[in-house]
Amino acid sequence: MNKSVFFFSILFSTLCTLCGAELPQHEWQFLKSVGKEGNLDRFTDSGYATTKRPFFGMSLPDGTQGITGRGPLQPYGFIPMDFPEYTIEMRFRLDKQFVRGKSRGLFNYDFWSWNRRTFRFRIDPEGRVECRFNVSRETENPLKFTMVSPAQEWETGIWYTIRVAGKKGEVIKVYLNGKAIAARENAPGLDEINDGKTYEQNYFVRLGWDTTVPTMPHGELFGAIQYLKIWNVFLAPSLTDISVTQAPSERGENESANVSSQSRTRHLVIGEDQELTSARFYVPDLAGHAVGHIVSADKKFVDNAATGSITSVGENFVVKCYCPIPEGMTASRDGQGVWDGDFLEFFIRPRSNDSVYYQYCAGTNGASRTYRYPSRGSSDPNFKSQAKFSVDLSDPSRFIITIVIPKKEVECDRLEPGDVITGNFIRGGATSGGTTYWSPMTSDFHAVDLYGTMIYGSAKAYFLKGANQLAAKAEHSKGNSKRRKEFEQAFAAFRTDCDRFGDNPLYFENLTQALNNLRDQLLSYTLSGKSALLWQNDTWSNEMSPSMLSRPLTAIKLRAAQNSKVLYGMTFSNLSGRPFLGLAKCFQKWPLQSANKCFYTEPWNDFLDHIQILEGIMLQSSGGNPLYDPMIELPQKNILRAAPHDNIPLWLSISTKGLNAGKYTCILIIKPSYPDFELIQVPVELEVLPIDLSAVETDSYHYSFFTELPINNPTYRNIEHFYRYLVERDTNVMFAGHLREVYPPQNPDGTLHPIDFTVLDRKIDTYLKAGMSPDRLKLMFNLHTFIFIWIDKDGKDHSPTLKFGTPEFEKGFKEFMRQFYAHLQQKYKLPPERVIIYTGDEPEGDINDPKSRLYRVNYLARLVKTAVPNASCATNPYPRQGVNAQFIEAINQLCKYHNILIFVTGAKKKELVEVMTAKKGITLWTYGVFANSVAPEIYRQMYTQSFREGFGSANAFWSIDSYSGDGFDQSDFGGNWEGGYSKSRTDYGATYCDMNLGTIATGRRAEANFQGLLDYKAMLLCRQMAQESKNPTENLKQLDEITTRAMRGSCLQMDQCHQELLDLIMKMKNEK
Repeated sequence: MNKSVFFFSILFSTLCTLCGAELPQHEWQFLKSVGKEGNLDRFTDSGYATTKRPFFGMSLPDGTQGITGRGPLQPYGFIPMDFPEYTIEMRFRLDKQFVRGKSRGLFNYDFWSWNRRTFRFRIDPEGRVECRFNVSRETENPLKFTMVSPAQEWETGIWYTIRVAGKKGEVIKVYLNGKAIAARENAPGLDEINDGKTYEQNYFVRLGWDTTVPTMPHGELFGAIQYLKIWNVFLAPSLTDISVTQAPSERGENESANVSSQSRTRHLVIGEDQELTSARFYVPDLAGHAVGHIVSADKKFVDNAATGSITSVGENFVVKCYCPIPEGMTASRDGQGVWDGDFLEFFIRPRSNDSVYYQYCAGTNGASRTYRYPSRGSSDPNFKSQAKFSVDLSDPSRFIITIVIPKKEVECDRLEPGDVITGNFIRGGATSGGTTYWSPMTSDFHAVDLYGTMIYGSAKAYFLKGANQLAAKAEHSKGNSKRRKEFEQAFAAFRTDCDRFGDNPLYFENLTQALNNLRDQLLSYTLSGKSALLWQNDTWSNEMSPSMLSRPLTAIKLRAAQNSKVLYGMTFSNLSGRPFLGLAKCFQKWPLQSANKCFYTEPWNDFLDHIQILEGIMLQSSGGNPLYDPMIELPQKNILRAAPHDNIPLWLSISTKGLNAGKYTCILIIKPSYPDFELIQVPVELEVLPIDLSAVETDSYHYSFFTELPINNPTYRNIEHFYRYLVERDTNVMFAGHLREVYPPQNPDGTLHPIDFTVLDRKIDTYLKAGMSPDRLKLMFNLHTFIFIWIDKDGKDHSPTLKFGTPEFEKGFKEFMRQFYAHLQQKYKLPPERVIIYTGDEPEGDINDPKSRLYRVNYLARLVKTAVPNASCATNPYPRQGVNAQFIEAINQLCKYHNILIFVTGAKKKELVEVMTAKKGITLWTYGVFANSVAPEIYRQMYTQSFREGFGSANAFWSIDSYSGDGFDQSDFGGNWEGGYSKSRTDYGATYCDMNLGTIATGRRAEANFQGLLDYKAMLLCRQMAQESKNPTENLKQLDEITTRAMRGSCLQMDQCHQELLDLIMKMKNEK
């Protein structure tokens, strides 16, 4: 660290003193020793205690000011601390990479008795900060008190400031770099270490190792310590406790060049008629050829990193990106696409609680693109932007890209000073050395949770608005009076800091942390005294931490139609520093009714059999964010576990299949198995309405491997479990795989060898056995083999027997179709209309070109119809070049031989919908291709959109079970493509299954899709009843209003819309 930094640090400390900050009892700055004590350097106590205490440690050998925290000569001092209240703060760094499994000692205060009377805090083997009191007493019970934080990410070379503050009988808290990371009630005081004796040499403070093993260094810090401060009062960190004069390299920033005049942090103030420039973009290091090898970013690109700005000018945002060009390079003007040369991508998300965001792309070649995303990665095909783009290439040393965006277009026309939006700038191309970004990202630029903060008008207004919102919530909160007083004092201090530093960009990070601490303090106040909390939460989202608005769940009231399913989400939060183990189960009554008071001998009824409790499992998305998608039934159906400070999303899943209309009640009990946790009981009421959704017949299918795979393959066992999963979700159209499973060899004259339907029959029998009604069953078979495997992309024929398209091939193919349909009708009474031939997947090209896939699927459909006129044919034409005249022509020709056309969500532009819904006798279905990072509401909204557009009920997606690995790891290896393995960027599967073991767990996206099917059934019933009602105009108008809101809503909003649909049905039913 340079000398000027320390000069300003000392000056800053002096200013704090003058401003009335609490003075430490003891303080040692390990900057310069005042002498030697054996092999150790001696440092002076500059604190304000009456008795000064020297401290001893070995100065760092490299000349850096500080002492070493490793080796046999550990820093120590003799410091009696008979403090009921205390605050201990030290600044340290790690010089050796933290490895899980090995602890790192920080601070130990012992009565020198080898772990009989000690207080310590350390980094434990899991990377958590652990605080522990351990006091052995001769006449009293021993004192054992432990608190641990969540695991932290530790990096080498970065200075960390840790503060531990406690008050006897009340609370102990840990702050890391100003952020509160752990707290526990009923804390001991440091005076409990004192045994009543006065030997000063017994009160021993050591830094950088763990004194619980007295004979050898244990849990060495392997790092450096810069200072130690001790107070005899409880002190939460204030803004001025965190130095703002640290150089960027010490703060772990990417490069000192990333510091701008505005801020070192990833925030940007949107000036009103005043341009304020961002920090320089991050230039990431690159992966080398060897696994794990990282190549540092080229200095010329770091020195020429871009900056950006957003300025509010009238009704527009003026977005600018200033892109310096390294010497010897020029900006590319080649190509016609945005990404062919140098380019800028600008992302803006108007609301953090909404999934909508926008993308604007501009290239130095003049190309541009715009997108609106209703949800992550799912674009709106009907979005038309009014943005204007320009590129200034007049200066050879840099280029400037300007985008003028109407504020109303991005839903930002009503912003007030202090309001926040999020977004990002991405610069790419040769002159930037690859992809660089303002807010750090992963390879997934659509990871909206990583976008930087953009503040409209004033940072001070932003902080004051946040603080005032907390104060307003505190007014309506009830909790411990001492906690309330602490919050009020902290709030007053924060207001003062805002007035002084609010618009100073150097203080932005510190003010942000102080606001977070204030938020945590309010949470501590509102939830004071609770060790665990069961609270209602939007468990469709990925935010599971309780807030100051979180309240204990007191009752659950649900309504549902007959033969449907209802999901209720909540979160269990372990607020303590101890692990939780308990049982979660629904009972008829509580307290226990049985004589022996056993959970497992309580009275039971059929309704309780309809209830399932699931827990959400956290994955890490490809963008590095939490993703609580898997929904796993609790172990043994009732065991609930939660680590300290963990938050577990829970789902109450209730099937109403077979239940009569009426009200059903029970009590949800969470019974702890460990002491110090409270029993939680929540009454549950379900009203089943006299509306039978099973009477509303719809079609539903899913792309799935486990219905395609040969059922007699020994690799895939217990396939009936997977079939049952689909049947339970009303998947009546079985996507039964490729016809190559039963298609026989052909003789040269086109005649067929005998056809063996055994595998196919076994598959259908298993599906029926899983519960599918024979009267509703439909089958869909893929001709993928004929289109994509036997014939390559250039039209070259690789057919195993007869050449594709010859008269002999046609003869055999048509004969197969006749026998195939006759078999299914005879054995399963399936008419041809219920057996669908899927002629090819995503065909494209010119339908008049015999080499194109569109031509081939239409050719095969014609053969099928010639052989079996009443057969159903389906395909999903893909408009790679957009919905143009050529694509519309292809649609017209496909309709001659296809009964069903399936369109991808992104292709359903207004003009296509108008063309398709005007056609008579064609069934229209929808499918989507969604990675697992796509929000669950998109899987559900498909149904409402299809209903409003006049499309059918089948809204499939890729895929139920498509993983590039195990389904849980987002970066494990995928399939073998072109001779090598390609690393997967994402997974698609909406369930989590193991076909070898025959196990399957559902997920939020799959459940959201099924809820969408129930929505569609309710909408369809509403429309049928409205058309026959006394007031059709009024009822249809109400239906339109509900579906309009549902199409744009979150899953919770769609739940509310579903309830309104049920209300409308009941109203029309009662009018009859």
